Amino acid sequence: MIQFSNVSVRLGRYDVVKDVSFSVDKGEICVILGQNGSGKTTLLKALSANAPYTGHILADGKDLSGLSRRERAAMIAFMAQNLPSPPVSVEKLISFGRQPYTGISGILSPGDKRIISQVLHRTGLEHIAGKRVDRISGGEQRKAFFAMMLCQQAPYILADEPTANLDVIHAKSILEMLAQRKTAGDGVIAVLHDINQALEIADKILLMEGGRAVFFGTPRRFCKKKFPLSHFGMERLECTGEDGKKQFIYK
Repeated sequence: MIQFSNVSVRLGRYDVVKDVSFSVDKGEICVILGQNGSGKTTLLKALSANAPYTGHILADGKDLSGLSRRERAAMIAFMAQNLPSPPVSVEKLISFGRQPYTGISGILSPGDKRIISQVLHRTGLEHIAGKRVDRISGGEQRKAFFAMMLCQQAPYILADEPTANLDVIHAKSILEMLAQRKTAGDGVIAVLHDINQALEIADKILLMEGGRAVFFGTPRRFCKKKFPLSHFGMERLECTGEDGKKQFIYK
């Protein structure tokens, strides 16, 4: 379990995250929603050691402030929203996920190579393993960085806007991979901007506003309290799927 207890982040003169507390279990997906500037990304940065914070963040009972970067990387994998396009092959990029175990030498053991091969197969990237990251599509790049996270074999996954600017097919692929990590028993925390995507995969929703957590609970409660309308101006529409069952989307 990851537990946030009274976590605050101050950047310069501004309190960006203010006294946030919530928890995420293994085998559970928590989606963080909120308007731009609400503190979503900063919250993830605190968890991934990319922003200073006060309060406590525990992972499986261990206070993250007392762990080395290597120890933290073995527990938590993080994919940022803005990703580079390095001139290395997809397979090489994915191999960087083994650094918490190889150390600065970067020498891959037979076991490391086996894990990389398995991840390439699992993510469907085998056919572009030899292509350079800066010469593939944006959707393929995000899948490659996601695969790099999987190579860390960390029990907790953080993803900041993993479907941003992706077409429907690539966005669906990323969401399916997040759901697979939940099924495998990992804990997932993802920042999303699409409410329908959030409702599709989330077990819990954390709603941020002005740096504070204004709601934490199930998608059903989130909708029942009409947060989609009050915070995002989105109304619930009813439609019928191909199977004849009623479905609801927000627009």
